Amino acid sequence: MSEYERRRTERDDYATLRALARLQGLTGYASLGLGILGAAVVVSLADLPGPAKLAVTLILLLAGWFGYFLLRAQAQMIYILFDIARNSRISGERLEGLSAG
Repeated sequence: MSEYERRRTERDDYATLRALARLQGLTGYASLGLGILGAAVVVSLADLPGPAKLAVTLILLLAGWFGYFLLRAQAQMIYILFDIARNSRISGERLEGLSAG
């Protein structure tokens, strides 16, 4: 099996998990964007005293960053599991080749 065929098979085997990892990555960016947008809305429209406005703005920014961080980390963990599965499969094939030869 050529390297191209192997990679294509791997893509087809884990298509759902790859889609989930992509979705989590995009959702992470959306979380960050919503945090920034929410903070901008609070700064421009909220009728709060200065310290309260600052506190709410910081909380929204941190919540957006935290959501981004967690979702992107989950997506990367899925990709790491793909790499582990691929390396295990390649190592098994090589060991079979050594024991057969």
